[in-house]
Amino acid sequence: MNPEILGAEETLDVSSSEAREELERVLSSATFRRSANSQKFLQYVCGLKLRGEGSRINEYLLGIELFSRGPEYSPSEDAIVRRSAHTVRQKLDAYYANEGRHNAARLEIPIGHYEPVFRRQNPVEEPPKPWLNAQLPLTRGRLRVVAALAAVGAACLVAGWGLGRWSLAQSNASPAIEEIWGNWLTESEGVSIVFANSKTAVVHHVPDETLRDRHPLHFSLPPAAELEMRKQFGFPQGGYVFIRPSDLKTAVAESTSGVHLGHFFGKWRVPVRATQSRLLNWESIRRGRYIFLGHNEANPWVDKLLAGYAMKLGDSQGIQRFISVDQPANGEAARYAKEVLPGKEPVTEYALVSMLPGYQPGSSILLISGLDGQATQLAAEYLTRESTLQELLGKLRNLSPSHLGPWHFQFVLKAEVRDKVPTQAQLSAVRIIDSRRP
Repeated sequence: MNPEILGAEETLDVSSSEAREELERVLSSATFRRSANSQKFLQYVCGLKLRGEGSRINEYLLGIELFSRGPEYSPSEDAIVRRSAHTVRQKLDAYYANEGRHNAARLEIPIGHYEPVFRRQNPVEEPPKPWLNAQLPLTRGRLRVVAALAAVGAACLVAGWGLGRWSLAQSNASPAIEEIWGNWLTESEGVSIVFANSKTAVVHHVPDETLRDRHPLHFSLPPAAELEMRKQFGFPQGGYVFIRPSDLKTAVAESTSGVHLGHFFGKWRVPVRATQSRLLNWESIRRGRYIFLGHNEANPWVDKLLAGYAMKLGDSQGIQRFISVDQPANGEAARYAKEVLPGKEPVTEYALVSMLPGYQPGSSILLISGLDGQATQLAAEYLTRESTLQELLGKLRNLSPSHLGPWHFQFVLKAEVRDKVPTQAQLSAVRIIDSRRP
């Protein structure tokens, strides 16, 4: 391999000089200018990469040398490196969606790794695929694009973009994005992200004992349960604790997943909306284009939509959520469930991703169902990053080399989680499904 080429794949021809120029553009951008910590992180890891020492980069090295942790530093107990890398990845995504969208090169920190990758952002254009070209809009008339994603749970998802209907062939979409997402990115009617209505109980601590009987629809806890709640949430002594049922809460990780998806569709000027699973019916699902987030305990549509498919979420009965796989292939398991290793870190979670044929010709329905929120979040990131989409597309092509038309598939994604932060993603099982619904 030419030593001047920098990247995870030998087919990506970014030279050292181009990489240095791209790094300078990123560091001097408005996105990074006011973030000294993110600049410091990129300068350090890219400096090692450009000196040919990229293979040295790991979490322990960064903790010791970049963040000045002492000899007692333990990555499993101190998440400073993982959190910093997560922030840098988000800022890089934001930069390349706006200021850097026309750059010839692109800088990435792949999920689960800390060694940076420089690659071509705008590869040589390939001839449009016949199935994709047939669905492209024939006009370029002006239209108003809807502001997307209202506040849900702890995250506020706001997206707004300018005017103009783009055809995908005129955009900078890579071949992997075209093949996996093609029929979604030409959807002028927009995409709806469906957040699960989890059945939850919100825990409250009230310091004033005189208010104990004045709260509507609340439930006191037995002494032992109250003591455990105080310990888990760090409530102070005194006062009292009660719980209140709710089915209008959305997990933070799901909200973060919605941000990733909204940001991704925004690059292609696709309107994005948010809705709740409790507000849908079969008629709306048949007419629209939906992405469902959450597991089957929180989102009742998951089991209904996956009925008849090889991979589905099992009935955990509230004990341990799991994914079941009919007739697993060599190297696959029949059941995937959360795994906790000795020492409690890392925790292994799983997500089931299902790109299903829709109810209208040429449409699809997507379900991202993590067994826990962190797995849902990592799966959403996996589906919106070009490097991981290339990995997925390679697996699909190996399974069906002569495939034509939009891809419909299911896959199980293994997620390594440390300190409740998803860090590494790995495909565990992949299926191509028929374009007809079962």
